[in-house]
Amino acid sequence: MAIVEYVTAFFHTGHAWLWKRFYAAQVAAAYGTLRWVEYAISASTMLVLLAIFAGHVNAYVLALLGALVFTTMKFGWLSEVVARPDATHDEWSSPRALRVGVHLLGYVPLLVAWVVVCVQFVRYASVEGRDASGVVANKMPEWVYALFVVEILLFWSFAFVQLRVLLGRPSDYLRAEYRYVALSFVAKSSLAFLVFGGTLDLALDNRP
Repeated sequence: MAIVEYVTAFFHTGHAWLWKRFYAAQVAAAYGTLRWVEYAISASTMLVLLAIFAGHVNAYVLALLGALVFTTMKFGWLSEVVARPDATHDEWSSPRALRVGVHLLGYVPLLVAWVVVCVQFVRYASVEGRDASGVVANKMPEWVYALFVVEILLFWSFAFVQLRVLLGRPSDYLRAEYRYVALSFVAKSSLAFLVFGGTLDLALDNRP
């Protein structure tokens, strides 16, 4: 989990100070290259962590899941490459079908990755065990289900933010950037809570 926080902190520090002018110029041009680089690393790592939490332990499966999310982020970047503002910066110069079509292609690898993770999560959550008092109970605490669903919604919210911009105007891009930052903070914070809470529950269940 630490790698996700470090990567995010590095890029946000860069946006604020190290390459502030470059970042501002890109946002003004409705472009976010470095954001997609960050997401390619952090989102891939996050899904792998969620997959491990859901019970995936095969290294090859985890690598493929990470690669699927990495591919999704590249479609997000490619959508911005295709979607260029016109001279007035009030309309897109590329056809809607092209820019939205590239965006929608990114749903395919992300959907496959989430189906694999969710199926395993349901199987793992259905396993029964015994709690500290010896009573047979579900292996997965109830709060984990809620946070897992929240993570799914947050992951897909990023896609919907971009889709809204692609269907709207280039001038909406700055507001979208604010939404990306807010979603990134909430997604990573909730994942940290999920991993920490799950690890703590496991430690308490296995204490002597």
